[in-house]
Amino acid sequence: MKTITYITLLTLLIVNTACKPKQKMSAKNTDNNITFTEIISGTHSNFKEANSFIVNSEDELRKVYATINMTRRPGFYLPKIDFSKESIICLFLGTKSTGGYSVKINNINLNGKKAEIFYKATTPNGITTTIITQPFYIAKTKKINTAEFVKI
Repeated sequence: MKTITYITLLTLLIVNTACKPKQKMSAKNTDNNITFTEIISGTHSNFKEANSFIVNSEDELRKVYATINMTRRPGFYLPKIDFSKESIICLFLGTKSTGGYSVKINNINLNGKKAEIFYKATTPNGITTTIITQPFYIAKTKKINTAEFVKI
């Protein structure tokens, strides 16, 4: 009986840890660079088409999370964002026919009033799993109204 209890607790710990959003700082803070924090990233976003955009309202963010969580149980929690001071950056690669794809922000530069968001999309290298994926990356940064997304 103790073995079953330990296995159950271990399974719950693994599942709970694997489903939590990532929180980490990225980018250097210089005069033109803007810091950002990764909120979540992964391989199954349910966004079928490639797209990159800025979210500046809670309603928009709820729609993004509703799509991402459409097939997730439990889903990702909606982060608390002060949209008067912060923005959310969303990167979606669209549907891919194999694993091995990912996307992430490399850095954000402020160029006048416009932010230049430099991101890297990696492609598979070698043998990969045969599974449909929709890689994505979502980050939080200071308020941005206009942005240009630059693939590096």
